[in-house]
Amino acid sequence: MSEKTTPIVDYSDLEFKQGSGVHIWDEVIYPWFVHAETLDAMSDFQVRHDDVYVISYPKSGTTWTQEIVSLINSNGEPDSVKDKHVEERVPHLEMSTAIPGTILYPRITAMPDDKPRLIKTHLPYQHMPKDFLVKKPKIVYIARNYKDVSVSGYSFLRMYKAYDDVGSWNDFCQGVLLKELTPYGPWTAHVLGWWQHRRDKNVLFLKYEDLKKDLRGGVIQIADFLGKPLSDEAIDKTVEHCSFKTMSRNPMTNFTGLDAFDHKVSSFMRKGGTGDWKNWYTVAQNEAMSKLIEERIQGSGLEFDYEPAI
Repeated sequence: MSEKTTPIVDYSDLEFKQGSGVHIWDEVIYPWFVHAETLDAMSDFQVRHDDVYVISYPKSGTTWTQEIVSLINSNGEPDSVKDKHVEERVPHLEMSTAIPGTILYPRITAMPDDKPRLIKTHLPYQHMPKDFLVKKPKIVYIARNYKDVSVSGYSFLRMYKAYDDVGSWNDFCQGVLLKELTPYGPWTAHVLGWWQHRRDKNVLFLKYEDLKKDLRGGVIQIADFLGKPLSDEAIDKTVEHCSFKTMSRNPMTNFTGLDAFDHKVSSFMRKGGTGDWKNWYTVAQNEAMSKLIEERIQGSGLEFDYEPAI
């Protein structure tokens, strides 16, 4: 489904093509665990009509949304998901290297067809499988304000042992964020790519900040979109199970058992709130980022709440 477009970011000065954990595929930066061979194979990946995709830019509330969708799919029964990790229940489509070191998409292809497949991906719209346009599966897209995304992403990279020299926040902000040299491409391009399809009948475009304000309402909205309305009791169970407090203590969602992360540096689920960017961005950095975001998304109608939730 790839459509060649002129990149909005100049990659010619990218200094870390080798040994940095990233590579460029079709004008988009991808992390080391998304191989070019896998991205090539995505073109012919067979989509199913009843697939459900949880899609996001990294660190936008993906795991949270995976768990909500997974629990709704299990009729709001927490016991049905307590012994299987969320990444097994909702596998990562383009993940090329994972525990135990296998490529995931062939296993997703082999999943039984007697029930909907729940699949996670961070792919931008233009890199989705060609079959996606034909089969029109359900899409739950979760977007989050970029200032919080960037702080969460920085903390994630610091704890991820595969990246051993992320540098200071100032260096990362100036050298990566404000130059838009982030994995999966610029945040603005990713969210706008999906925002333009928000009115498609098979797409539900959600905002992280709205879910934080009204999780119960969000659960009902997602359940109705998926055609799986829940009883009041099931909604209550889902809301409780998918609260940040519960998920941060749940080994099936908080990644505490994964050796790839150094939890002494940061926890996988840090704060789960909004507005933490204010503890990181300097006045100058905030002004520069605000200007960059406004230049990219002006006229689109897409807006985000950057203030801490009350």
